[in-house]
Amino acid sequence: METTKYARNAEDHLNDNETYKKVARMSAPTVEKKINKVWKVVSMKAGIPMRIIRKFVSTNTELPRFYILIKTHKVGPEIKIRPIDAC
Repeated sequence: METTKYARNAEDHLNDNETYKKVARMSAPTVEKKINKVWKVVSMKAGIPMRIIRKFVSTNTELPRFYILIKTHKVGPEIKIRPIDAC
């Protein structure tokens, strides 16, 4: 499949406002910092020992990658795709 056609199909899929919602662009370290902060507050309130809390703190996080797979076994005028959000 041509790269431009592939990209257009992926973009059309992501533009479905009933399935997806646009969020502010954030880097992995920003997301990681926010999640770790909430985790520490919640776990400390629950009385979880600090040695356990440290084990679940996230580090070196990468944001998931989105791509699509073409359903080659499906026939018809439209191209059928399978969205993948790889973590």
